[in-house]
Amino acid sequence: DIFFDKAILLTASAKYDEAFNLLQKATTVYITYKRWHSYVKTLIQTAKTLIAAQKMEKVLHFLELAIQINNENLYSNPSLLTETYKVFAAYYETNDELNTATFYHQETINICQKNFGSLHQTVAQSYHKIGMIYFAQNNVEQALIFLQKSLEIYLGLEGESHTAVASIYNTIGDCYNQQNNYDLGLAYLEKSLNLSLDLPNTNYGEIAGAYNNLGVTYYQQNKYGKAIDYLQQSLEIKQEQLDLDDFNPDIEKAYNNLAACYMAKGAYREAIIYNQKSLLAKSRIFGEQHYTLA
Repeated sequence: DIFFDKAILLTASAKYDEAFNLLQKATTVYITYKRWHSYVKTLIQTAKTLIAAQKMEKVLHFLELAIQINNENLYSNPSLLTETYKVFAAYYETNDELNTATFYHQETINICQKNFGSLHQTVAQSYHKIGMIYFAQNNVEQALIFLQKSLEIYLGLEGESHTAVASIYNTIGDCYNQQNNYDLGLAYLEKSLNLSLDLPNTNYGEIAGAYNNLGVTYYQQNKYGKAIDYLQQSLEIKQEQLDLDDFNPDIEKAYNNLAACYMAKGAYREAIIYNQKSLLAKSRIFGEQHYTLA
């Protein structure tokens, strides 16, 4: 299993060609010795590596072969089947075929519930994914249904210690804000921030996102002082902890949000400063002829 294990590490390090070559070597060994379970796992991992490398042409081939070998030699092993369907979903999400991705997430849930019960991490993950798809499609009502289902399972399994819980709280807060239910939105966004700050493995991206979303919510409530405080904290984390430069799209958005807040507050000098920073970043990111600079 050395080839397989090393390929996973190489994929995580974005060394995709090396990982793919090792997976092909692992495949040869597993076929020779009829290690079908390991062979199917290798086919699934090969598909994952190709998706990570944005080489999508052969992904479906490896996934369909994984299904075939699983059916013929392993009596449709449910653990391998759910893992295969998860990668199918990831493939279609990457290709922006969100309805098909939702179908495979739901199939993953069905198989998992039938074989392992509803209180299972894979079920929670798939509900979360479906919720995020609906959120991306601006279907807030459906997004809330699936996010709440996911949250309930995560809380039942591990309480608030699971890293996904902070992310779910954050998206639920965004959903309520889109419904103009700002009190509930703020409550969930603050839960997300507090939980992210308390987790042992600090996720600065999650924390910066929570500060930003709180700032935007206070802006929508015309509470510009609070909005500026949260947006400034978000900006500082992005610059100091995430090491993003002035020409990163996230930094440009932060400058733009701060400019809008200062303008609404009547602090025109600060608004001009941040507006100029935003315009300079946009010109570097999109080019000087981009419509956003008009």
